[in-house]
Amino acid sequence: MTLAALALAIFANITAQTKINAIAPDWVLVSTPLKWESHPRKAEFHIHTAPATLLVVYPNGMYAEVACLLIEQTDGRVTISHGDGYIVRSGTWKTVDNKLVANATVVFRTLWLVSKKEPESSRDERFRIEQVRGHRELLEDSGQKYAPLPRFSDFDSLATFINSSAIPQPAEW
Repeated sequence: MTLAALALAIFANITAQTKINAIAPDWVLVSTPLKWESHPRKAEFHIHTAPATLLVVYPNGMYAEVACLLIEQTDGRVTISHGDGYIVRSGTWKTVDNKLVANATVVFRTLWLVSKKEPESSRDERFRIEQVRGHRELLEDSGQKYAPLPRFSDFDSLATFINSSAIPQPAEW
């Protein structure tokens, strides 16, 4: 392999990894409604927290879910808590009969299972899609709704949580 070919291969690999690591805001939907909680006044924390599930629907067919605790900062921005547990599910998605169908499995967790077997089975989810001007505005599965959260700003942490596990490349299932 020539030096130029090696350099091109390295550049292509770095470019591919960058595309996987970057998450665009319109790929992310958050469970709704969020149930924000305040800390006791004596704690002097002026933030709110809420458990949430974030769905990342990559345009290339990859899919990820992160169940975590969100923090509403004093300036209104919403970020992911790094001090609490989280669960990452990853897999693939496709559109079937005007529904988004995702197949994913738990690939990483910081929370212990009490009554479930490991490894966990993959799970299919079928989301009803609502679009506005060509953008996904709402997904719904068994009554749970997922929508954009414009105040969410922690895309780098979300990518880090997801990339701490192996996301399979899209394939036929």
